Amino acid sequence: MIWQGPAIAIILHILVYFFNFLLLIVLKRSKVLHSKVYIFNMIISEVAMNLTQNFLIEFPYFFPQDPDFYSLWPVKVVEIISQMSYQCKFFIAILMAVNRLWIVMKPIGSEVFSSMWLKVYMAVGWIVLFFRQLIIIVPDDCYFKMDLDQFQVITFCENLEDYEIRLLINSIISKFIHIFLPWTAVLLNLIVFVFLKLRKKKHQMNRKSLENSLFINSFVVSLLLTTNYIYNHFYLMFEPTLSQQSPEIQSAFSFFNFYGCSFFNFVVYFLLDPINRRNVINILTSEKRKIRVRSLRIVF
Repeated sequence: MIWQGPAIAIILHILVYFFNFLLLIVLKRSKVLHSKVYIFNMIISEVAMNLTQNFLIEFPYFFPQDPDFYSLWPVKVVEIISQMSYQCKFFIAILMAVNRLWIVMKPIGSEVFSSMWLKVYMAVGWIVLFFRQLIIIVPDDCYFKMDLDQFQVITFCENLEDYEIRLLINSIISKFIHIFLPWTAVLLNLIVFVFLKLRKKKHQMNRKSLENSLFINSFVVSLLLTTNYIYNHFYLMFEPTLSQQSPEIQSAFSFFNFYGCSFFNFVVYFLLDPINRRNVINILTSEKRKIRVRSLRIVF
């Protein structure tokens, strides 16, 4: 059964790399500097996450490694990059929601979310995410381990009693990142949605469809982001029941759980965004070498 191994993931990775390459071309031809900061970081996040999955999942699956493979320091460095890349999406989601709310509340005369400051915020975000991983990575006998049967990322410590407080802190931070941040972003986008609906200014009367799509897309994105955490949580609770299901069903769910965010940019910037979708299709179909991207939209 193809779901039982990451062979199909290789095809997925190739498609992801290709789409992000197209998205990078769209980004290069765009003149919208503000949106470039967000999308560029999304591309970096997704490409890095897929590259680390190649090393941490497919490589040990096809070429079985020593049981201590994930505890080796070079592998730990890759684990740090993998977790940073994944969690960066959550940071970007909340930053964009705050950015949108700020612009609605104070549309003129504010440089708080200028392109320069966005670069600063993103740099700080990446640094914070790096130090966040050290909670688990620093001890020699603690590391992130990939469960190649259920495709889960497991926080593993050989001596659990020695790291109870450390693991508790890690659990709290994990809930904050994977649950609080994305659904707070949904709440902030809902406030923006209501605020714009209540505004009576004439120049905003034509934004009805945009308002609706922004909120719907924000909800879909947050649901996709939290799928992995919710799956892992409920898997531990109902493992005896789930283990009785057929291997095909278990593998299909676990595969989507782990790789669901690997093609995140395709969902956000192609399936959910007609403007960027048109830009990407134009690159694939147009015979012209130079296509100017007149608009670039952020959809969540």
